[in-house]
Amino acid sequence: MAGAHARHHRWRSLLLTFCLTVAFLLPATTRQLMSRYERDLSARADTTPLVAGTRGNRFDLTLGALYFRQSALEPVHMGLLEQIQDRGRGVAVPLHTGHLAREATLVGTSLEYYEQRGLRTVTGSLPMMIGDALLGSAVAARLGLGPGDGLNSDPTNLYDINQPGATRLSVCGVLAPTATPDDDAVFVDIKTAWMVSGLVHGHGDVTSPGALEEDMILSRGEDSLSVSPALIEHDQVSEENLWDFHLHASPEELPLTAILYFPADDKDATILKAEFNRSAVHQMVGPRKVVDELLNYAFKIKRLLDGVALVLIISTLIFGGLVLSLTARLRKEEFDMLHAIGCSRSATWKLVALELAGIVTLAAAGAAVGLILLITLAPDLIRVF
Repeated sequence: MAGAHARHHRWRSLLLTFCLTVAFLLPATTRQLMSRYERDLSARADTTPLVAGTRGNRFDLTLGALYFRQSALEPVHMGLLEQIQDRGRGVAVPLHTGHLAREATLVGTSLEYYEQRGLRTVTGSLPMMIGDALLGSAVAARLGLGPGDGLNSDPTNLYDINQPGATRLSVCGVLAPTATPDDDAVFVDIKTAWMVSGLVHGHGDVTSPGALEEDMILSRGEDSLSVSPALIEHDQVSEENLWDFHLHASPEELPLTAILYFPADDKDATILKAEFNRSAVHQMVGPRKVVDELLNYAFKIKRLLDGVALVLIISTLIFGGLVLSLTARLRKEEFDMLHAIGCSRSATWKLVALELAGIVTLAAAGAAVGLILLITLAPDLIRVF
């Protein structure tokens, strides 16, 4: 009888079910998403003891180094990496994250990165030479690429001919899934990242007789040779042109986005961080401390959302109570007839309670399904923030 009454008044029942579903879904979703946000941020920060970079916003530095997020901070130089290696007893790892390859972040680093992160390949090998590219599992699946395939970097600026164009990279391997931002990145040697930036390039031998047409040579000197901009640079590394690639800057002045430092012990970390932070130009931060600060801001927002959810639940309950109260008055003749044929007063209220219980059960089930869908389809919150 309770089910038949609910079906007869289907629009009222659907409205109550929808309101209760939203009231249940909002706080549950907030709690689950914030828990995942905290877990992912903390796990990544715990595996990265220290990050060094240009003095400025510590959140930009930390999220840029841990999650390859683009940062407005000025780059540091390779000479700083050498200073850290000389002062500390741990492992310093360079990072360069200024470019994209098919919309995936191109991460220039060294072999120590894979060792410290515990990364391994499921096919192929790690980058061993300039021009090699190692794909994260998600990138490989999205692009359908594997060892031996080619991958073009995204041009820095399509409409500026002074900027380097696309560079053809050779896929050397694919990483095993890690459920971290490493899955969404393309890893290359640090020199390859500089090549994509135009700081390392290769072209034909301009010094050998007959190597160039005379109109390609602008001037000759005893120790120098000026060549025309029309000289075409190599856009891909091969065995034939590997030795043509060279730097046009001092190695100590080449840019890095950040430097990860894995100390030998707590004493090494404390001493190096204290010495480093005396600089007015550079800073070294502990990602876990920065992440805890970030989470404090996030939890303030969560408390605000919890308050909104509480008000929503109370409002829905009041609305539901009002609807049921009015329904009970409209059903007075029906209840009187039930009493007349011997039905107790408690039984009539049980019919109302059963109908309400059915609506609440449907709302809870709908909220559970909605929660699963939201958690599954929701974007990575770290990318959002």
